Amino acid sequence: MAEQFPTTSECAALSGTTQAPGVRVPVTAGGQTFHAQINELWWRLAKGLAAGTACEVYKDDSDPLDFGVRAGTYMNGTAEVNYAGAAAQALVDDATNYIYLTAAGALTVNQTGFPDEGTTPHIPLATIKTGSASVATTSGLYDFVDMTDMRSRAMLHVLYGASAAELQDMLLYLAFTGVDDTDDTGSMTIQVKDIGGNNRSGVFLLNVWIANDDMSEPDAQTGFTVDVGALKETIEPNADLVVMTNGSGLCKLDIDAGGPKTVHVMATTLGQEVLSEQLNITT
Repeated sequence: MAEQFPTTSECAALSGTTQAPGVRVPVTAGGQTFHAQINELWWRLAKGLAAGTACEVYKDDSDPLDFGVRAGTYMNGTAEVNYAGAAAQALVDDATNYIYLTAAGALTVNQTGFPDEGTTPHIPLATIKTGSASVATTSGLYDFVDMTDMRSRAMLHVLYGASAAELQDMLLYLAFTGVDDTDDTGSMTIQVKDIGGNNRSGVFLLNVWIANDDMSEPDAQTGFTVDVGALKETIEPNADLVVMTNGSGLCKLDIDAGGPKTVHVMATTLGQEVLSEQLNITT
């Protein structure tokens, strides 16, 4: 199967028109104008191909087992990386060679496969089969048919190929457990969990505050102190605290309401959605 092109008459009808992305079709006539338009066409095609050939692997004529890589620019997170290109790069004979750029722009060739994206971020460029692994199975060389462009793997991929378990670990929420001590005091325990409901181990920084109304500004109590975890900052005494959990992702706040009342403890971690829990303090 081959790509089907427009018919000869359809192509002739394009004479003098402009095709996307800005390619002018020369007028079907001879003379200097025709040749100038042909050169214009080549110029436009070359401009359009510049991005498409960035970091392209090509067959280098310096040695039967050499290859080269064209220059190109790509983004490593928010940092722009300008790859200068390379020529006369050696391949291993009688093998499938995997060619890629590391995130920092180091050209790398191995014969074991592209690395795990999760541990070694990279841009796959191409595979080249040489010698006995090539179509001709002749040692010491390779041909164009033995080259496979792999750059589309970098251009066409999910934004983040995280596993379900990794995504679950990244999506956090806070679980509250309130206890009324029936003596005008109580406590609120906050446990960091993943979206699957599992306790998250590790140390987390929480902003925790207490108020008389739900989802409102802090209201100072007779006492609002850290029992489990560590106090890192007092924004408002007995009202608004920055607390570091213990290594199990847990903290506990002691509450002295100064009398029977309903209080609301709210908390958020690293700017995530504010969560709240009500606690009725009795005498």
